[in-house]
Order: sequence, then C-alpha cells, then structure tokens
Amino acid sequence: PQRHPRGSTPIYKQAIEVFTSLYDNIEDDSKLNAKKLSNRILFLGMEPVKIDSDIYGYVVNDSATTMIYLKGGDSLYLYNVKKADKEKIAGDVENVRASEDCKKLYYSNDDDTLYYWEQGKDKAKVDSDVTDVCYISDDFKTVYYLKEDALYKKVSGKDKEKLASEVTKVVNIYDSGELYYVKESDKTISYMDIITDDLKDEDANMKEPDYPWSRYYYNSDRSEEHTSE
Repeated sequence: PQRHPRGSTPIYKQAIEVFTSLYDNIEDDSKLNAKKLSNRILFLGMEPVKIDSDIYGYVVNDSATTMIYLKGGDSLYLYNVKKADKEKIAGDVENVRASEDCKKLYYSNDDDTLYYWEQGKDKAKVDSDVTDVCYISDDFKTVYYLKEDALYKKVSGKDKEKLASEVTKVVNIYDSGELYYVKESDKTISYMDIITDDLKDEDANMKEPDYPWSRYYYNSDRSEEHTSE
C-alpha cells in the first residue's frame, strides 16, 4: 500500500477539515458557553482517539492543533492534538473568553475573580468582584470590565485604571480607546434643555390676542338673558 508522510494522509486532511468546521461554528469572541455540546469528542486520525468526555463547550484553533474545552461544566482544559495530551488550566470556572489561536484567555471563577492565562505561563489575577467583562482587545493584552458599578481598564503588565464610576451600562468600546457608556446622575434635566425651539424668537414677539367677550350675559337673579350695550 502507498505510504504517506505524517500529516499528509487523506484521513488526516479530513480531520483538519472537521476541526476547522467546528471552529467556524464557535460563537463570537470565542466565548465558551455552558451548554453541553456532546458527551465526547473524537479526533479522526489513523485511528479514532477519544479526547475526553462530559464536554460542555470548546474552542479549536485555525490549524486544528490545539483545543480549549470545558469539562463537567466548570473545569477548563488545554488539549494538544498532535501530542494527544491534555492540561488542566483551572477549576470552578464560570465564564471563559479564549483567543482564536487558543494561546490566551480570560476566565472568572465562582467568586467573580477574573484571571488572565497565557500558554506556557502562570495565570495572573486581574481583579476580584468582577461583574462583567465588557471588551477584550484583539491581541488579548487589554481588558475592560465592570466592578462595583465602576468601569476599569487593565493592560497586561500594568496596573488597572479606573475610567468611570456609577456606570449602569457599557454601550461600546473600540480598539482606539474610544468608549461609550451610561452613567447614573442626580441632575434633573427638563425637556426644554434638550429640545431646540426654532420658533422661540417669533413666539416671544407674538402679541396676545384680546379675549373674545360675549355680547350676551346671563343674570341668575332674574333668570333671563340681556343684551349688553
């Protein structure tokens, strides 16, 4: 039989196509969801290889060489396809956002502590009591998040920066640093403060008309109608 170098066999190429199709169906931002997708994942090679069981969500990189998955709903793993080797990243995981190459990710645990993880390095604590991760830059070096109704920015290797307080909603954030958010305020604003009256000057110069008094009145004492002279 014809022999093929490793990685060039038809069945191996088929495996690459399968994993690529899995990746194409991953949600935006490569966010792992908690919905149980399957009980097991099989790699199509020369022989089927079971990766793991009880899988709840996963992300596969473009080259189909690395996969990050959530096992049992709260245990996060990194799987090397070529080495058929898995590594536990963290436990008690609640939310995860992974990079497309599966080399970097942010995750929070059940006490709302946010961590940054990069392949080959130790995890780094970003902050505690994080209620929402609002935005992550394309290179995964910058993250914006909400903590105690305040908006923070954290760049890898630098201290966190508080951007605003009493924030109720983050509308949008861009890589340029431009951001839009909604903030609580005690100031009362009337409709006239936000409406432009283009007839204001004309209305100010308008003469008030005379009241149209009637030529007739009613005398309740005599219970009859009289004509005024």
